[in-house]
Amino acid sequence: PPPPPPPPLFFAPHTPPPPFASCLGGAVWVIRDRGGVRARGENDAVEALLVAADARNVSVSLGHFEDHVWFNKTLRTPEYLSELAARCIQVQDELAASYGHHASYVGSYDPQETNARSFAADAEREALVRNYLAPVWGSARARGLATSAAPFFSPNTSDPKEHAAGGDKALAALPAGSLTTAFLDDDLATNFY
Repeated sequence: PPPPPPPPLFFAPHTPPPPFASCLGGAVWVIRDRGGVRARGENDAVEALLVAADARNVSVSLGHFEDHVWFNKTLRTPEYLSELAARCIQVQDELAASYGHHASYVGSYDPQETNARSFAADAEREALVRNYLAPVWGSARARGLATSAAPFFSPNTSDPKEHAAGGDKALAALPAGSLTTAFLDDDLATNFY
């Protein structure tokens, strides 16, 4: 008899999809909820998604902790950045312990969106690199995971050249290969800003 079909990649209509799962460009990206890793067990949607991704040879990047304080630039002190990095690494540890056995789990997505203001002043950029980006991305790379991020850009709020120059300076201050994939995150489609 033929082998059984792989488990469904998407959930049946009577099963609501988890709020943190989406399919984008042929790769499945799972963005973790703000509370960290959910309880394992029979209803573990991430486990089900990874089983399906394993069966289909689909790569999955699991996002770590997202903090909405991030978007309040005035609160981004070196102390805050270090505390946030520690929480993100803790969630990376939990994800690795729970899902590291899956071949499809290949990457770590950083949900903190940088923007042109993230790199505006040298001291702010240096604190961002030293206290957040280097430890968080370095932790993922040390596990052998790809890293990805989506720097936010809006032509209504920042100059593309300024944004690129600041991002280049930040990446130049990190070890080579710290960030393996950058997705463009803009408001061109949504026009929020």
